[in-house]
Amino acid sequence: MTSALGWLIVAVIFFIIEILTPMFLFSLFSLAAFIVSIFAFFFPQIFYVHIVIFVFLSFIFIIFIRKIFLKYFIKDDKNGAKTNANSMIGRKCRVIETIDNKQNTGVTEIDGIRWRTLSDNNEIFEVGKFVQIVSVNGSKLKVRKTDEE
Repeated sequence: MTSALGWLIVAVIFFIIEILTPMFLFSLFSLAAFIVSIFAFFFPQIFYVHIVIFVFLSFIFIIFIRKIFLKYFIKDDKNGAKTNANSMIGRKCRVIETIDNKQNTGVTEIDGIRWRTLSDNNEIFEVGKFVQIVSVNGSKLKVRKTDEE
């Protein structure tokens, strides 16, 4: 097996790993290995240089390309797109168990899922009332009063 083919196989393996773990990290290693495979096709005898080029390209790709990709394609709360539990902030939910921070009680339901709930300002909310989610802290919601009954 030639070193060019070996590097091409390494590139494919890294690409498969990227598909299984979408972090946009292994695809950069895959790209570096692919470029090294082209270099190895023309200069197959100097394997140690292949390794140096692979490490150098991987480092450069991680420093520059990954940051650019994450900046433009991966959005989080500060850029406007909310994901996972943070997507519930601002939504309204129904009180299932009276919310009383002093008694350490309170359960709400949203989208058919029940959450342990605390009041944002120590206000007591009775069963059946609707409250608005202010924040999500682990598996607990913090809520405040809303106009909807």
